Amino acid sequence: MIILGDLIRYVNAVLALGLVFTAVYAAVLHPYWDQRGRFLLFAAFGALLTTGHLAYLGQPWSWRLVALLVVVALSLITTIVAVRRELRARRDGR
Repeated sequence: MIILGDLIRYVNAVLALGLVFTAVYAAVLHPYWDQRGRFLLFAAFGALLTTGHLAYLGQPWSWRLVALLVVVALSLITTIVAVRRELRARRDGR
């Protein structure tokens, strides 16, 4: 079903776009250059995923789309946790 594939692609694209913004924010916040680099790479992956999903609208879906949905969601969650931890450390006077 193409409609299901497009729905999964839209959800993935929104999550990946959220990952882009969150990862860039995390990179700006983090004091260590290696972590900044990792977050910027996450942002790049998110941008590539977002554009890739939109480019393949109308194509059949596969199990990889569902797996990617889980992976992108977990990437976004862990990046949000890293941002919150950094903000908490700054608030507590690290």
